[in-house]
Amino acid sequence: MIGYWISFGLIAVLIPIGLVELKRYALKGKSVTKEQEKHASEVVFRYWIFYWLCDLFYMSCFIQNLVCQFVFGGLILCIIFMNLGLVFSFPKEKSSFERWGMLQDFLVGIGITAYLLYIVPNTDLKDVLIPVVSAVYGGLLTLAGVAWTIRQTQAEKRKDDVAKAKPYFSFNAISSEPKPGSFQKTCFPMIENEANRKCEAYVEIENSNQSVSILQSVYHDGAWNDIELNKTLVGGDKCVLSFCFDNPFEIYLKAMDIYGNAYFYRMRVLGYPNPSAPQCTSSGRAFSTIRDITEVTKDEMDREIKEGMAHGSSKADQ
Repeated sequence: MIGYWISFGLIAVLIPIGLVELKRYALKGKSVTKEQEKHASEVVFRYWIFYWLCDLFYMSCFIQNLVCQFVFGGLILCIIFMNLGLVFSFPKEKSSFERWGMLQDFLVGIGITAYLLYIVPNTDLKDVLIPVVSAVYGGLLTLAGVAWTIRQTQAEKRKDDVAKAKPYFSFNAISSEPKPGSFQKTCFPMIENEANRKCEAYVEIENSNQSVSILQSVYHDGAWNDIELNKTLVGGDKCVLSFCFDNPFEIYLKAMDIYGNAYFYRMRVLGYPNPSAPQCTSSGRAFSTIRDITEVTKDEMDREIKEGMAHGSSKADQ
């Protein structure tokens, strides 16, 4: 009996220590907000109480106190059913920690339920409780299946909606600086950020009729530059995009869909018509247009930018 009490006391002491260390390990090296820190502390506190109840239930078993076993076991089952009910009521993608918590709750709940039914002293009451508990667990499993189906359906619908909302646009190269009145919509980065650039590019972006394209920013010369003015293109819209630059390599366009998903495009500039005798814009910069826009992944873009920075400049296209 002494050994049981020693293990009970050790478990009671190690529970808060282990949970605090687990929280510290989970947040180590991560930048978290005060709200996230508060949420993590609340989760630790809830598990602290839950595991202490389990430890008290263990104590009630080795002292063979029937009342304490039903009290602590009943409280544990209430917490488990409440947690699982909330989880299944809000079917969303679960983290690995949350999935482990669901499995733990289910296994602990099954074990304690079977044990409590086993120790019920009244045979008639036990015969009534067994079908009731079976119905509850059967309903819980059914609810889990329904929640999983709803989540999968929502995920597929979301995937389809995102695919339909993806920006689709083409472009038209421009042979000379467009004159005022020759276009209806224009967009460009902040003029203050490009005041000292030597080259100026113009291109007409033509949006498809199937999506909305939001031109977010242009990357060149090692920095992202937010786009202003008519940057939201609805079905069939056309817009003249212009920006100034020095380095003709590592130029990218960032566009977004209506759900806030980002897409990245590599842009290749073309000095027009003769690089040795460049045409100048009204601002005195060398005129350029865009000869190619190709979608790339963010990883591809980051790698190309990193390689370009490492070599000082990218190699010209063959």
